[in-house]
Amino acid sequence: MKKQEELRRIERQCGNFPSLSQIDRYLGKRKGTAKKLMEGISPLKDGRALRYSAADVAERIVYGNA
Repeated sequence: MKKQEELRRIERQCGNFPSLSQIDRYLGKRKGTAKKLMEGISPLKDGRALRYSAADVAERIVYGNA
């Protein structure tokens, strides 16, 4: 799947800045998977939640270690 298609899916289901739990739900994986996936990318802190750019998430899923 191409990055742009993945990005659109993520934005549709989770928004532009999904939290780790939203990413886990999107992937259909156990809690903690998103944390490992997004290792090395600095998050946007929103209260207690760590939010990541949907573009970064899509790139990690398509090209990274998902």
